[in-house]
Amino acid sequence: MRVQEEGDTTRASLGFEVMSVVMIVLGIAEAATSFRHRFSIIATTASVTEAVAGVSVGACYIAAGSLIFKGRQRAARMALILLILDVLVRIGMVMGYLFPVSTSTQVIRTAGGMVIALTFTLILAVKLPSLPE
Repeated sequence: MRVQEEGDTTRASLGFEVMSVVMIVLGIAEAATSFRHRFSIIATTASVTEAVAGVSVGACYIAAGSLIFKGRQRAARMALILLILDVLVRIGMVMGYLFPVSTSTQVIRTAGGMVIALTFTLILAVKLPSLPE
C-alpha cells in the first residue's frame, strides 16, 4: 500500500481506507450483537460479562479502524495494540465459554471473527513501516 501526499495532508491509500471502514462496520456489528445476544442465526451467551467483553471487542475494532484511517504511523501503532487486545479478548471469550462453540455455526463464526481480526493485525503490522510518521 502506498501513501499519497496531497499538500500538507497525508491520506492512507484506498486499501487502508477500505480496511478502516470495514473494521468500523464490524465493530458496530460486534457491539450490537453483544447487546442483543443474537445476530442472524448466531447467538452468544446472554450474560453481562459477555456483553461487556463483546462491546469491548467492538470498541477496539471501531477505535482501531478510526486510527488506521488517519494513515499515520503513530495512530497505526495504537491501532495495532487495539487489534492485539481484540484478539486476546476473543480468546478469553472462547475460553470463558462466552462464545458457545457447541454447533458448527458457532465454531465457524468464532473462527471467522478471529481470522478477520488476525488478518487485519498482520496487514497493519506488515504495512506499518510504509506509513509516514
